[in-house]
Amino acid sequence: MKLLLIFLFFFTIYNFAFAESKWSHSSGNYEGHKHSVHKQINENNISNLNITWKFNSNKTNGRNVVQTTPIYIDSKVIIVDIYGGVYALNPKNGLEIWNVKLNPPVGRRGITATRGKNPKIYISTKYVIELDARNGNILKKFKSGLSLLPPIIDENKLFVATLKNGVKAFDLNNSELLWEFSLKKNNVEPRIWS
Repeated sequence: MKLLLIFLFFFTIYNFAFAESKWSHSSGNYEGHKHSVHKQINENNISNLNITWKFNSNKTNGRNVVQTTPIYIDSKVIIVDIYGGVYALNPKNGLEIWNVKLNPPVGRRGITATRGKNPKIYISTKYVIELDARNGNILKKFKSGLSLLPPIIDENKLFVATLKNGVKAFDLNNSELLWEFSLKKNNVEPRIWS
């Protein structure tokens, strides 16, 4: 199966589409609503949408696919590919601003970001990696163990649902482990899907 990362941008007013949007988590928010609260596009005008640009990572795999919805942070669209690439794209024209290669799997089911003066991106892999949203530089690694889900951030804590080691919480400032909770019972290690 050929994976082609195509992003359709249909908006006639760029500022509306992104400047006021707060899509800093792949599911839209931590509740997983997966839709925008904006009402500019509706059933009366959806047939008028057109493709503005496309981006192709040229990274395909016949067995695996990217299941990550892009996020919008620091005036950039952030996406991943199946082989560990993270890309920042210009939302006006789809041109690449920066990219970084991490060890896959990377952000398989989502990405999280924080806003502010120094916006940061958090991507799960064999640990959680903190990237500078402005240039893609790696800032920190949180030694969580393998996770496929986007981390959750609340009150200077980073929460990670790992693939086999339960849930862990880290101090966002110094990446130290604060606590962990194992879900293992009777030799069964359940996987966390959301």
